[in-house]
Amino acid sequence: MMDYVNLIKKVKADYNIEDDPSNPENNTPVIVFGGSYGGMLAAWLRMKHPSVFQGAIAASAPTCYFEGATTVTENSFSDQVTADFARTFEDKRCSLGIQEGNRYFVDFAADPTTFGPELKETFKTCDDITTKENITDLYTYLANGFAYMAMTDYPYNSSFLEPMPAWPVNASCQAFKDVAPPTAAEKAEKATVGAMTDRQALVMKAMFTASQVYFNSSGQITCNDYKQTDATGNLDGDGWNVLACNQVPMPIAFGSPDSMFNDEPFDKAAYTKDCQDKYGLTPDYGYVLRTYGGQNFKADYKQYTNIVFSNGELDPWMPGGAYSYINIDVPTYIIKNGAHHLDLREPAKGDEDTGVEYVRQQEMDLIEGWVRDFKGLDSSSKTSFTQ
Repeated sequence: MMDYVNLIKKVKADYNIEDDPSNPENNTPVIVFGGSYGGMLAAWLRMKHPSVFQGAIAASAPTCYFEGATTVTENSFSDQVTADFARTFEDKRCSLGIQEGNRYFVDFAADPTTFGPELKETFKTCDDITTKENITDLYTYLANGFAYMAMTDYPYNSSFLEPMPAWPVNASCQAFKDVAPPTAAEKAEKATVGAMTDRQALVMKAMFTASQVYFNSSGQITCNDYKQTDATGNLDGDGWNVLACNQVPMPIAFGSPDSMFNDEPFDKAAYTKDCQDKYGLTPDYGYVLRTYGGQNFKADYKQYTNIVFSNGELDPWMPGGAYSYINIDVPTYIIKNGAHHLDLREPAKGDEDTGVEYVRQQEMDLIEGWVRDFKGLDSSSKTSFTQ
């Protein structure tokens, strides 16, 4: 963060635009923007260096998703993904169908010799599936694809992670349109040696079709590389992984009772060891809350000013951010039908089906007010806003 602070100071010095308290109207305010991790940095820069940054727009910034926070749980991310898929059908058949399929993976992993070839054929994988670990990797690959689909559920075609159509969650759930929740007889049916049941085969086919909205919406990919379990597509996750093993480790778990994901508690010891083995780093789980606050954002952030926290209603990161009233100078917005940092994306057709246009206007009005305040202009001319 100090790199940004020093950069701003140097630019102002080099261009002779350093702030002059005796002539504030000619001063140059700096507003910092960021989304996701960038949003976290934006908020923290304003908190720690208010004389350098006069305001911050922190979009989809999960500043509270850390050990010890009271406003978010380890399962909040995966629960929001489940909710996004559940809302596509009144009977929740999409999230329930994915949940059912994910439970089957546990059974399949116990007998990879029997089910591996069928899974390879169904999911058109590049590599054979011959071991329990292979089946676990396939599950993880698909689970991450569904999670990222929810995160980037934009109202228009996009390629932030993978190329996808508008409203990709809705598009993917069409695969379950004719897959009603299982009957009692179907629940009781067991797989025979060497084959899935008809029900299992039906659900697996629907899961494959649904997943291809994320992994292969163009239809040009000939096979699925399930061993690339991170499924981040166009976004290289290595840089983030180093940070997450250092000062920003997030305790994310999967598997609430109604979750569409399988039970996967956050294993702090295993996570720590993995970070040590990969990067030689030991995560500092308390760093963020100790340094910036956020254990209870309503109390911890109340002292601050000129920070906007915006979150998408559909974004799985939303529960890990500041999402409800703090004070009049730290407004929070939930963007109706919004996904990850939608307000920072270029305006596009489809925005009208969300609440993003209103939130963007609020942000512009607030920035104008921050600039006027910094320049010492008449506060009566300051643009007002409605939270």
